[in-house]
Amino acid sequence: MQVTGWYYKGTIGGGFNYWPDGPRGEPKQITSPMWGRAVVAENEMMFHHAQATGPVAMRTFDHTDDITHDKALNMLIDEIGRRDVRFEMPTDPMTDRAFIAMMSRVFAVNGPTNVPADVNDAISA
Repeated sequence: MQVTGWYYKGTIGGGFNYWPDGPRGEPKQITSPMWGRAVVAENEMMFHHAQATGPVAMRTFDHTDDITHDKALNMLIDEIGRRDVRFEMPTDPMTDRAFIAMMSRVFAVNGPTNVPADVNDAISA
């Protein structure tokens, strides 16, 4: 679970859109103003996004900070280097199965290793 908090007093944008029944289900929305409000959600498992804030004319859409496929790939490769993982760069990393498998191993989000014993297991032992 994740708690996301807002401190936005404006009324233009700034809300939270989410799809509790999946991306093809009906979206739900929490609208602004949202000063000191929070949402508790399983964000890793639910499609969601925050709305932009303020008047559209004041938002800069110059795309100078867009992340391209190449930039994202280079960011991941830099991180792999910091982790001192050795690999051979394929000619087409987006489709190379060995490269994708290596990336999946390096960036795996595994479950916890310190799961406490179930209380019922301890009683029956």
